[in-house]
Amino acid sequence: MPQHILVVDDVASNREMLRKRLERVGYRVSEAIDGAEAVALTTTLRPDLVVMDISMPDMDGMEAWRMICELEETPPPAIAVTATTIADVKLTCHDIGFKDYLTKPLDFAEFLRTIRALLPESSIARV
Repeated sequence: MPQHILVVDDVASNREMLRKRLERVGYRVSEAIDGAEAVALTTTLRPDLVVMDISMPDMDGMEAWRMICELEETPPPAIAVTATTIADVKLTCHDIGFKDYLTKPLDFAEFLRTIRALLPESSIARV
């Protein structure tokens, strides 16, 4: 069975682009439109990896990730994705448990390398 990635972003076109590209290289992808849905889907679907936008209305990615970490004994690895390059945001993301931090626009080859590093048993998506 393909590894499962949850993509969280409030912008539909961002979610769609990542879903299509990840599915094309063999991953199974679910989508969440905001932080609250990310918490609900992570705890019910138990994805192998979460790709979380940081800047979202209502519940941002950092707040959602904190909640996931409180609810899950062993949360999946997660990648923070954001347009901001502020060093404090990057440090905070690492401090709360994100395994990596990538800035938009994403370099898809780098993104796949990051996924492979976090999901080493995967032989999918060799770029």
